[in-house]
Amino acid sequence: MFNFHAMNQFYAKGELTINRSSFPAELNGQYKSYSNDAVQLDIWTDAKEAPDLFKASITFPFTVSFLGKTEQGDPIQLLGIRSKTTNGFNHLEGDANIFIKGDIDAVVSPGESLSIYSIVSPTSLIYPDWTYSKNYDGTITKFGTERERIGIPWNINNGTARLIDRYEYVDGNDNDENVTLRIQTNALVLTIHPEVETEIKAIFLQLQKLMFEDLSLLSFIGRKRISLIEVNAMLEVDGKVKSAFARYRSWGGFYNLPSDKSQLRQLIRPRSLQDGVFKSLVENYRISPFKSVIDRTIPYLLTSYEDGYVETHLINAYASLESMVDGIGSKFSLEFLLGNNPFKRLSRKIEDLVHEVVKDDENANGIIKKIPELRRRSFLDRLLFLLNEQGVNTKLIWPRGTDERVEFHKLLKRRNLLIHTGTIDQDEIWRFDLNRVQKLVELWILKLLDCPEDAISEYSLWRGAPIHKILHY
Repeated sequence: MFNFHAMNQFYAKGELTINRSSFPAELNGQYKSYSNDAVQLDIWTDAKEAPDLFKASITFPFTVSFLGKTEQGDPIQLLGIRSKTTNGFNHLEGDANIFIKGDIDAVVSPGESLSIYSIVSPTSLIYPDWTYSKNYDGTITKFGTERERIGIPWNINNGTARLIDRYEYVDGNDNDENVTLRIQTNALVLTIHPEVETEIKAIFLQLQKLMFEDLSLLSFIGRKRISLIEVNAMLEVDGKVKSAFARYRSWGGFYNLPSDKSQLRQLIRPRSLQDGVFKSLVENYRISPFKSVIDRTIPYLLTSYEDGYVETHLINAYASLESMVDGIGSKFSLEFLLGNNPFKRLSRKIEDLVHEVVKDDENANGIIKKIPELRRRSFLDRLLFLLNEQGVNTKLIWPRGTDERVEFHKLLKRRNLLIHTGTIDQDEIWRFDLNRVQKLVELWILKLLDCPEDAISEYSLWRGAPIHKILHY
């Protein structure tokens, strides 16, 4: 599918604040719709202190903000302005982390609802709720009348959320039997009911934080990072409508893959996600005793799918597995074989034996420094114990009849070779190692979240090993 990036421009006057110093300034800004690009800015001022403050802004970007109005009279605010270049006088070029405009000071009271329609980076987690066929030019032809677009629904703090396809009509309208349209990206539809009086501006500033964990979980299921890009908010009070807009600096990962609707990406069938599975996963995730472990693991797992060197894929996949074993293992007190006092007594006996056998003090001390490692339970033992204890289904990891202990031992030996020497062993076996480690961690996390096994897409797990086919499906 093609993504259409319209260029939007604006002009504003107001006050620029740098390190608590404020002065009048003007700016021109521009940004591309539906893209991860930051809002680009040209700022100028006649203030005498501007040259020194502009230079300081390069060092302290998060202290720079702008508050003013556009030519149309809309209130506007930009936060986290980062300087790219200055001309040494009164001109600064840069970009902004957050850009908001419109009725941003409007207050949402308890009992009222703020409707938010936000653009997010593309994902293949959902399908259109109608029959369609793809065309060569990036559009699709829809057949049949429009039906309710269900999307993926779930609950958020003080509201509800729904991830849907975001599309535009190329010809016709939603009442036509056959119509051509283009799916540009995805949209996140939110309804927020604040418990206390809250400005729309405050909601915008907290929205990324509010949605971060839920989008991270969606990213995990879709094997591709999903982030907020643009937000439109609407508030209706006493027949009057207040509206506001926000745009965020976002990051879609270490790649720029096409936003097609590949069925190989989703760990869970889209229809299952729509039918309530994701809602349950979110609820289980929020109360899980292993939530912090999952939070720490997902970034490694996502990076293992993104563009980069072979070593990068493998190391991040291994890191995700180590994160699970270390994090979950700590809940079971699996790390050590002996307690402190028994091991201290054993260590003293080993030290005496080393000094007795090894006469060279330097070599003896080198061996003694490694004694603490004897206390740690092996990674393999911890891994196998936890997989069995938590009932992780490993049937999709190894061929039928495989001795898991033997094969995991070989896999970890190849992992150690890569970590300690930077060498990838045994020709193409690393391709299968990557595949298996990724699948194992994914199945493990889904087990922790109590995901129904019949909702998991075995088709997405049963994929060929060659790396160039894995990463760019």
